[in-house]
Amino acid sequence: MLQNESPWLPSLFTKQQEIFNLGTQQEAGDVHPECATAALICGPRESGKTLAVIHRLARHLWETPGAMTAIVHKTTKNVTNSGVANDITRIVFPEWIYANIGFNYTTFDRDGIPGWKTDGPTRTPYLRVSNMYGGESEIRVLPVEHDCEIQQKLKSSRWTMIWLNELANFKDPQILTMSYELLRWPYLKKWQHLWIADTNPALEGEDSWIYKFWYLKDWSALQFAHDPAKKADNQQHVDRLKGALKLIEVFLEDNFALTPAEISIKKALHQGDPGEYAREVEGRWIKGSGGRNRHFSDLFSREIHLIEENPQAGERMELSASTTDLFVGWDLGSSVNHGVVFLEKRIVSIGDKEWPIWTALREIEAIGERLKLSEIGEMAVSFMDELQKLYERPLGFQHWSDDSALNTFRPTGEGYDYLEIQAATAGRILMRGVFKPKGSIETRIRLLRRLLREKRFYVSSQCPAVIAMLENAARGTKLDDKVTGTHKHIFDSLTYPMFMESAGELADLVFKPSTSKSQLVSMRL
Repeated sequence: MLQNESPWLPSLFTKQQEIFNLGTQQEAGDVHPECATAALICGPRESGKTLAVIHRLARHLWETPGAMTAIVHKTTKNVTNSGVANDITRIVFPEWIYANIGFNYTTFDRDGIPGWKTDGPTRTPYLRVSNMYGGESEIRVLPVEHDCEIQQKLKSSRWTMIWLNELANFKDPQILTMSYELLRWPYLKKWQHLWIADTNPALEGEDSWIYKFWYLKDWSALQFAHDPAKKADNQQHVDRLKGALKLIEVFLEDNFALTPAEISIKKALHQGDPGEYAREVEGRWIKGSGGRNRHFSDLFSREIHLIEENPQAGERMELSASTTDLFVGWDLGSSVNHGVVFLEKRIVSIGDKEWPIWTALREIEAIGERLKLSEIGEMAVSFMDELQKLYERPLGFQHWSDDSALNTFRPTGEGYDYLEIQAATAGRILMRGVFKPKGSIETRIRLLRRLLREKRFYVSSQCPAVIAMLENAARGTKLDDKVTGTHKHIFDSLTYPMFMESAGELADLVFKPSTSKSQLVSMRL
């Protein structure tokens, strides 16, 4: 960031070089000297943008005396145990160290191994390296689980560079204005600071505040419309940012490290999903996923995913020999609109990983029909008995329900829905609540789409409501893109067990695209 020119430069392709020069005097068209660059690096995964940002981080640490930098991320684990941290310490920083320019780690763990350490009082990971002035520069990882925490995490601090990793995970535009104002290191000019964010096109598409701000220059996206007292102060932030914005788009074709064959494979992975293809391959800001009006109809196929079953005629689907427990998802209305789905989860080993395959076996759906919870419980027990008899073995049942069944008090019956079900079934059904953080609906939609695409979800012909949902579930009009209409109850009950029993896969789903598993074939048909 300073005028000094490094004696060594990494090998980067053209777009990466543009990122590498952000905020420097070598950059054409520098921002106003009283402003720090606020750069958005946007593009699909595997376009090479993350490595370029890390090289820019390394350059800042090297060329800025006493640099104090922050990597802001939704969770600490994904930065320090994988992803960005691995790219920093295993790919980019070794390149700088081996260049023999004096760039070296100055932090060591208890075993004397250089790398990340954890600050005792704050429990935040940090890493220090030497700079070209003979001093140290530092990186700190700041986890921000909720957007509103950004001020608490960064306040009363001064930074020379702030990097918001995977900006699309942050839904509150104030995260930009609040963090940008903290670029205020003593003895540095404003232009020597740098604010940078990387992102894939957001699921909200053009409705995203990110798109409105960087692409449309819609400053109102950052206004405190809900808090007039802060509006004037926020306008000052916006005025400073207007002259500081920088947008760099990086596409798959820009990454010279990708072969044409690798690009073709990535395109093929998303070919059947217009929304994901636009975002993950073309880097375009397109809202939603799947067909234009429906969530799953473009992926669900009766020829692939449907298992014809007629137990009365002796035609039944076999359970895995290792299956001892079935999963049951519950979505209960107050008196109408109930959904219950029975599922098998079997594990298949592919290479060095294990992947779940889900099958919907039975269902209970009551839409517009007034049924007592005790009646729903009795129907569920009858299905439990039927399945144990059908498969001639004892089966356990794990029940997952909307957490409102456990924490919403009703002045009738047993007071809570789960207690009413438990009492009606003599304790045979014991429910556990499903924690639903913000964005859980979109996550469950993506999870089910992924399972369909990778042939890891099947449905028995005994589940007509699930089949109808897969073929007809309409997309919502709000930003969260909910499943709308009567299908949402069976969708919720179907996906609650998947959501709670797929923690590892959900982490992969949130931070990575659906990956190729061409060797994963149907274990059913």
